Amino acid sequence: MVSKHNIIKVADLIDSITRS
Repeated sequence: MVSKHNIIKVADLIDSITRS
């Protein structure tokens, strides 16, 4: 089970990394 909170956290992290 994946909580929305985790998805948002991961998405935010990926967005931050891919933004370079």
